[in-house]
Amino acid sequence: RPRRGYSVETGARLRYTFSQSARLMLHAGFMFPVTADDDASVAVENIMIRSHKLQWMGWRWLYLAAWPVSWLLGGGAASLATSVAMVGF
Repeated sequence: RPRRGYSVETGARLRYTFSQSARLMLHAGFMFPVTADDDASVAVENIMIRSHKLQWMGWRWLYLAAWPVSWLLGGGAASLATSVAMVGF
């Protein structure tokens, strides 16, 4: 049986990376209208790249957290169903 702390830790990382991704994308969205020079547009592009990376890290943590959470909440049958569903994803 997986450790409960593992699920809590992956859930915390999942929430953190998704929230940081949304925060950075919102920040970049407000910067777009005021970027007249090339240096500012490079800064906005770097923020968007970082936001994209954090979003994909969030999906990674979601993928890693799905199996232990399904095991803890639903037992072996739910864990098997989650594993089969993740293979297709």
